[in-house]
Amino acid sequence: SYDATTVCSADGLKRRLREFDNIVTLFMLRNIFKNMGPVSRLLQGVACDYGVAASLIQDCVNKFNKMRDNADMGWNKLITEANQFAVDHFIESNFPVKRQKRTKLMPGEVTRDERIQDPEKAFKVNTYIPALVCVQSEFRKRFTDKAIDVFYASFFAIQPARHSKCKY
Repeated sequence: SYDATTVCSADGLKRRLREFDNIVTLFMLRNIFKNMGPVSRLLQGVACDYGVAASLIQDCVNKFNKMRDNADMGWNKLITEANQFAVDHFIESNFPVKRQKRTKLMPGEVTRDERIQDPEKAFKVNTYIPALVCVQSEFRKRFTDKAIDVFYASFFAIQPARHSKCKY
C-alpha cells in the first residue's frame, strides 16, 4: 500500500525500532515473558492441573526473586545480548544521551540533587529494576502463599490416588 499515513507510520516504527534503548526494552520484555509464559498459558487454558499450576507459579515467583536479587548479572547479560543484536543489524549500540535537567536551589539548599549521568546506568535504575520489581510485586499480590496452598490443597483433594484411600 502506498497510503501516506501507512508509509509514514511504518517509517517511524522502523526508526524507533533501531534505537538501542528500545532494543534493550524488547530484550527485557522477552526475558520477562519467557519466564511467565508457561504459567500464563496454563492458567488461561480450558483444563488446568492445579498441582502443576501451583508448582509453575511457585517456580515463576522464585525465578523473578532470583532475577531481582541478581539484577546486575541479569543486566550485564541483557546488555550483551542487545549489543550483539545491534552489531548483527548494524545499529549503533549506545544509549541516547539526554540533556540534564536543571533545578533551582531552594533557599537554604547547598547541594544539587545528584542525577545519574551515565545513560546506561540511568536506564538500568529507571527501567530495568523497576520492571522486575513491578512483576515481582504483582506475582506476590496475585499469588500469595495462601493462594498457592489452596491450589495444592485442591490438587490433593481431587488426586485419583487419594480417592482410593478415602473411606465413604
